[in-house]
Amino acid sequence: MRRGTEQTQQTRRLLQSTEQVLSLVKDAETGQRGYLLTGDESYLTPHLAADTKLPGALFELLEAATAEPEQAGRIAQIQLLTQQKLTELAETIRVARSEGRERAIEIVKTNSGRNIMDDIRVLCTAVTQDEYRKLVEHSRQLQRQADINRGVIVLAGLLLVCLLFCAERVASRAFAKREQVMRQLDESQRLMQTTLMGIGDAVICTDERGRVTLINPVAQKLTGWNHEDAIGQPLETVFRIEDETSRTPRESPVMKVLREGTVVGLANHTVLVNRTGAAISDRRQRRPDTRPGR
Repeated sequence: MRRGTEQTQQTRRLLQSTEQVLSLVKDAETGQRGYLLTGDESYLTPHLAADTKLPGALFELLEAATAEPEQAGRIAQIQLLTQQKLTELAETIRVARSEGRERAIEIVKTNSGRNIMDDIRVLCTAVTQDEYRKLVEHSRQLQRQADINRGVIVLAGLLLVCLLFCAERVASRAFAKREQVMRQLDESQRLMQTTLMGIGDAVICTDERGRVTLINPVAQKLTGWNHEDAIGQPLETVFRIEDETSRTPRESPVMKVLREGTVVGLANHTVLVNRTGAAISDRRQRRPDTRPGR
């Protein structure tokens, strides 16, 4: 599409340059004929204007033809004939001023100037015909390419719709699967919580930061903490253990569980200090089960 657009622009530029040169040469000839017929210098205005603009127009024509070598020969002939025509026009005007208009008209009647102008017209017509043919061809190529592009866009759009539909189906299935897994997980958590709350052992559960997430009724009775107050508290606050003899605080085995991820037991000769500060000792169970998350 880009190449076709550039070629079209180049063709239009060459057409415009050719038409401008031909139009200026016609203006120059028209001014000369008007002056020779009337002797009025004002008729030379278009001739002088064309004479001033033609060098730039010829240069623009040459530049426009650089990308089209097949037109180089015609453009060179147009430049040469244009210079000859300007020379012929200038000579007849000079003769009319110095020797009289009748003498200048006699020179015009030799048809040398008309022949040059006819040759310029033929060459310009040949250039414009070829360029108009190329312009039509470029336009058709651009139209074909535009049709292809539209087809590709439509096909890509349909493919995108299909991909989006498939992605939506996959996402829906994944979401449904996730919801199912979440429901199963919630059910498992509820079952585990119900089990832990109903067993006869004291159970305290924490998160990975060591904060209480569950304390069953047996543990509540031993520690003196009810469920609502204990939730979110650091385990050391709820589950306080001290040396049985010196009553110095002992490190909670839960911290070791969180650090090492292993099952550890409670050190010997320790007592549990409940919420009121009373010490509770159970000689029958010196090594309670302390596991990750419990």
